[in-house]
Amino acid sequence: MSKGRQQDLGSFVRWELVTRAVPQAVDFYQSLLGWETMFEDLPDGASYVHVSQGGHRIGGIYAMADDLALKPAASHWLPYIGVSDVDQSLQEAKGMGAKVTAESFDFAGLGRMALLLDPTGAPFGLWQDQQRSLLDRSIAWHELSTHDMDGASTFYGDMFGWLPQSEAKGEVSMTRFHSGGRPAAAMIALNARFRAVPAHWLPYFLVADVSEGVDKLSAAGGRILAKPSAGAWGTQAVAQDPQGAVFGLMSV
Repeated sequence: MSKGRQQDLGSFVRWELVTRAVPQAVDFYQSLLGWETMFEDLPDGASYVHVSQGGHRIGGIYAMADDLALKPAASHWLPYIGVSDVDQSLQEAKGMGAKVTAESFDFAGLGRMALLLDPTGAPFGLWQDQQRSLLDRSIAWHELSTHDMDGASTFYGDMFGWLPQSEAKGEVSMTRFHSGGRPAAAMIALNARFRAVPAHWLPYFLVADVSEGVDKLSAAGGRILAKPSAGAWGTQAVAQDPQGAVFGLMSV
């Protein structure tokens, strides 16, 4: 693997919301976070909402597939990790135990992508950006919850060169991943209480004041899952939008 490619690996470059109700989701996040949106009709007939803030791209919002919408699957946020060659990285991920849910394809003239489940079952995407854009700072943090911390640590370490650092936070087992000497993401263990919860990635959106954000969220129809608390990286809370997607708020 070349040095240049190593430098491209391991950065979160976009997040997408897969939801049952696109117009309602757009209204909710615009009212909560002030995001800018642009609607686009894709060649396959689907509608896609591009999301940005201050002219910097965050990702997008699109409707859950009809077959999934009929099942009890919840709306969810999906992260994309940047790579220099999606096709090659996809083969590497498969060799490390990831399951492919969508083979690589070009998307909306913006980049090339693929969708996977990591070896512990958490959904994520690979993204080869044609515009070399960076994720807007409004995404403050990225957190993986999994039933297999050792498996996830090995996969993301081997795949993206992340270096894990384990620590204890009360009764919660936590690992912080570092890339290029900087924090890249965190990982926590899903204990027996959350046995039925599948592995997943969680975005934390940056706000000026988490308590004010919680009040605004509640007024817009969201639900608080974890009240604001102070941590090593700032004050944070975990919430759920009206369609069921879970996310965090953070102020630093």
